[in-house]
Amino acid sequence: MLNNIFFACPKLEYLANPDNRSNGNLFDAGVKGAIFDLEKPAPAVKQSLQEWRQSFGFDMQSVESTMKATLDPKAKLLRFACRHLPEHIAVAQLGPEDQYAGIGPFNAEAVKALRAGQTVEIPLPRH
Repeated sequence: MLNNIFFACPKLEYLANPDNRSNGNLFDAGVKGAIFDLEKPAPAVKQSLQEWRQSFGFDMQSVESTMKATLDPKAKLLRFACRHLPEHIAVAQLGPEDQYAGIGPFNAEAVKALRAGQTVEIPLPRH
């Protein structure tokens, strides 16, 4: 799982096995009791991002931040805000290698806006 936002999720990540990849994600630090879990070889619940990293090496460049998000289904937009983001973290991504790979789905401009306390809009697929 690369470059995702995990907002208001009690189970932050649930991976099937240690052969998965997970990095560049943005986790909601405001969720109390949230867990990370690895299904196989045996359930391996971790209570923090730090434990998850130390145990499995996942999400080494991922970030935790308190977040606010609102969904506007009519406009097909997710409005998102958070503050505590590093300026730039390069991580593996799916897609062209020349694109900026920031935290979550955000490009460099969006990360800068979030760090400045601004709200960023994420367009949803129009099906």
